Amino acid sequence: MRALVLWALLVGNVVGSAALARGPLPSRAQLGRACCVVRPAPRVGHARCAARALVPPPNAAKFVVGCVLAGSAGAVFVVPSLKTWYADLRKPAWCPPGGLFGPVWTVLYASLGYAAALAAAVDPAKLVIFYAHMAINLTWAPIFFGAKRIALAAYWNIALCAFAVANARAFYRVSPLAGQLLVPYLAWCAFATALNFAIVRLNRGGAVRP
Repeated sequence: MRALVLWALLVGNVVGSAALARGPLPSRAQLGRACCVVRPAPRVGHARCAARALVPPPNAAKFVVGCVLAGSAGAVFVVPSLKTWYADLRKPAWCPPGGLFGPVWTVLYASLGYAAALAAAVDPAKLVIFYAHMAINLTWAPIFFGAKRIALAAYWNIALCAFAVANARAFYRVSPLAGQLLVPYLAWCAFATALNFAIVRLNRGGAVRP
């Protein structure tokens, strides 16, 4: 619960971080900011420590904007299909409305970018798993909405979940805050995977290619 509250606070700060210019290389004190909020602190300095944790890391704007723009590229495949092919698919009763996915993914991509900026400020090598995970993430829309291979997309989601967990663990090792920011994203990926498999099951034998 604490991680979800912290995630919501930081996502609200993401909008302001987009206007920040690129800062200098982080000092030793700056590198500790990402982990500051989860360290035991004296009662007197706790509020100051929590406030410092909300200071955007170096290059936060670049990572946030980059992730949101990369994620929005999938709209080329998604938007034309929402009211046509996707609308005709049989879906479970718990499927969210199609218009909800865009706003949710925008916030999640922003949190991904912010988490990547936090991790990169401490250990840029952790971005290797991040970029591998993003490659899998960004190819799901072309598979599901573009090629209309819903079964393949469901198994692709399993790979995405595996890489997302590996990414969150890698981020958490260098910045607990960065790992916590990915908790809602992991939950959404799990939900999307279950939804994808439910759509496959409900449309088995239909006109949709597997």
